[in-house]
Order: sequence, then structure tokens, then C-alpha cells
Amino acid sequence: MSKKTKLLCAVVIAALAAIIATLVLQGTPGSSGTRGESGQTTGSLSGANPDEADLKAGARASRQARTATAESEREQIHDNLEIAEVAEPLLDSMAQRAEAVLENPVHPGRARLQERIRKETPEETFLRLADNDSLVMLMPAMGSRLLVFGMYTSDRAMLLKLTRVRKLLADARSEPRKVAAFLQGQLTSMASTFDEKLRERNERTKYLRWYITSELEEVAQAKVRSTVAVYILSEINASHSLPTLAQLSTQGSPDDEPDEAGTGPVNRKFLFYAMHRLVSGFPEDSLPSKAAQARREYLAKAAALNIPEAKPRKVTSWHADYHEDDFRRMLPGKRLNWKNQPFIEMSSFPRLRHLTKQNIEDLLADLREFTQMALPE
Repeated sequence: MSKKTKLLCAVVIAALAAIIATLVLQGTPGSSGTRGESGQTTGSLSGANPDEADLKAGARASRQARTATAESEREQIHDNLEIAEVAEPLLDSMAQRAEAVLENPVHPGRARLQERIRKETPEETFLRLADNDSLVMLMPAMGSRLLVFGMYTSDRAMLLKLTRVRKLLADARSEPRKVAAFLQGQLTSMASTFDEKLRERNERTKYLRWYITSELEEVAQAKVRSTVAVYILSEINASHSLPTLAQLSTQGSPDDEPDEAGTGPVNRKFLFYAMHRLVSGFPEDSLPSKAAQARREYLAKAAALNIPEAKPRKVTSWHADYHEDDFRRMLPGKRLNWKNQPFIEMSSFPRLRHLTKQNIEDLLADLREFTQMALPE
């Protein structure tokens, strides 16, 4: 029990004792006294008036309590001053670091990530897409956007923000055949083990409301890598990868909602649009007549459904001083060196909100049929 609490209890007890003593003295036989000439009561007990003594005792106890409270408050103020002495240097240090971030065009976290990426081969960059250093820098860039791996709206936004995707895309444009072959092999490998990993994850977490790990768990990692691989293949127009993507489209349930994270390594709407881009850009003069006819019929169906083209977006390169979403661009009076930064062009997939689940499945079936005719295994 604290000192203040003890003192308050003592005051209450003293007050109660005074009240009880007064009642006892007033009700004691022989203590009623006789009325004097002045009309006041004269007590038969010797000494001071009991009421007056009790009041003095209560006042004395009250003064003691107030004094103790004041001392306690002075101690609290002293404690706060001690805390301030410790906190002020820490706050000063934080302010100095914040000022350095504002003045330095390269954010320290981004600089560390760039240094790692600079030493990576394309294969290493791909395998580290879901590492914590990538995802930590991704969170501020996503802003208020929901980040759920395997959800179409989340995936299409994530691809444009991840620094390692920009590095991998630049490498793929420099060495398209080498990178495309590697990505196809990775897709085949991840697809072959994905169902088992998903089953194990679901079994491990079916009784848990929350599942927290220090790193992204294997199913989510596979979704990130698979989605990026499909995107890069569509960006470099790797039409020869269509058989790999067609096989991937048979994985996962057709009942998966197109706008939600499904049971396959790549969201079905996302996979559809990547294949749609590859078929749209497929050179028709190299196709057998039946395959050319199937392509024309597919494109007519896609046009009837008003499927838009991907929009080009110019974003800062992976080795630029800052990301285009850098918070310092929002600060009043702050001017970052924007025009002299290196940029890279990326394609932004459309929202496709008007397509139903049945639309997606019908179009995927047509794309698989075309792929079988154009690139038979």
C-alpha cells in the first residue's frame, strides 16, 4: 500500500473515531449536566469540551494528510524531472536522425536494400522477392492499400511497388531468354509442391485465429514469387511460356473467387490477364491456320467483354535515390531531385471488376485451347 493511501486511511479512521467518541460521550449517564445562568450546558466531566477536542484531533490529522500528499506530489514531480532528463537526449537523437532523413535524398533503409540488390544475380533477386527487407520497404509504398498475397487487387498494386521486381524486370529485358527459362522452371517447381504446402499450412493453422512468424510463411512466399514470375513473362512478351501458364491455370479451384486469394499459387484473374496479353501479342503469321483462327475468335470474345489493355506506368528504377511514393514529396517546401532520377516503365494491369468468375473460367479454357494448337508439347 502506498504512503498516500495509508495516510488517507488514517484520516478516515480518525474521523470515524471522532464521530463515535462524540456519540458515546453525549449518550453517557451523568454527562448531561445542568444548565447555568448563561443557558449553556456545563459538563460534569473535568477537562476540555469533548466536541472541541475531537475537532482539533480531526483538524490535526487532516493537516498531516495534506502535508503528506504535498510531499508525495513533490516526489512525483521529481520523478518526472528525472524521466525528462533521460528522455530529452533520446528525443534529440531521434530529431537529428529525422532531420538527416529529410535532408538526405536516399532513405537509409532504401540504401541498405539497394546495396544488397546490387550484388544479386537475377536468380538471387527472384528468390529473395519475399524477404523481409523487400516487404518492409513495400509497406509504406502501399499506403492504405490492402496487402493480401493472392488477391488480384493487392497483387497488381504490389508488383508496381516492390523494388526487387523493378530490378528483375530490368534484368529480364537485358537477358529475356535466360530469365524467362529460369522463371518457367521456377513456376513448374513451385506449382508441383504448392498443394502440399497449402495442405500442411491449413492443417497447422486450422485451430489458430492468428498465425505470426518472423518471416513470410512458405505458401505466401510461393504466391509472391509465382505472381511476379507470371508478370515478368507477360512484360517481356515471352509467348513461348504459354504452355507453362496454361498448365498453371489447371491448378487451384475454378470456384475460387477471382478477387480473393485462392487455392492456387497465382490468382486466376491475374493469370488470365497475363495469358491474355501474351496471346494478344502473339505473331499470327507464325501460327498454323487453325491456331490463327482460334486466336481471332478469342480476341473477338475478349473485345466483346471490353477487356482493356494494360496501362504503361513510369516509375523510379530500383537504384534511384528514392521511390516515387517517398513521403518527403508530400512535405511543404520540400523539393526532391525528381527529374534526374533513373526510371523504368512497367505495365499496370486493369481492375477487371466487370468480369465474373464464369467469364474468367471460359476465357481461360479458350486460352488453353489456343495454346495447345499454337504450341503443342
